[in-house]
Amino acid sequence: MPVSKITSRDFNQDVGKAKRAAAKCPVIITDRGQPTYVLMSIDEDRELTGERQVFSTYWVISVQLRLNSRFRRWRARRSWLTDKVMPSFDGRVLSFDTDAALYCAQLHVPNPHSDRDSYIASIGYVHDMTVATQNTKDFEGMGVRLVDPWGK
Repeated sequence: MPVSKITSRDFNQDVGKAKRAAAKCPVIITDRGQPTYVLMSIDEDRELTGERQVFSTYWVISVQLRLNSRFRRWRARRSWLTDKVMPSFDGRVLSFDTDAALYCAQLHVPNPHSDRDSYIASIGYVHDMTVATQNTKDFEGMGVRLVDPWGK
């Protein structure tokens, strides 16, 4: 696998250049001549780790509802999900099945949770996956692993 190198000083001065290089191959960032970090595209990372990104059927519903309400007049915007996103995730959409429904029902006793959040959490739980969300607070106590990829 080809790699390129960049000093931490050069990285700090031109992050865009490093990102463009990482789109082609991993970039080793050095500090005082020693390799310190590796910058690579998310696709490269997934290939190395074998991680496949998936989403749930309920996520599809949530996004389509938002698109329909915000872009009623712009058909092109509303079709983004079905024309662009869904084809790239073909075969990687997790369904809300019987196991998820049974787990979801447990999430409402004794303290009811939001239906939408509990659907997503139960799908993640039965598939032993981590739920990525900014809204980690509403998912706490649902028994599913959480990550806030936008968090600090």
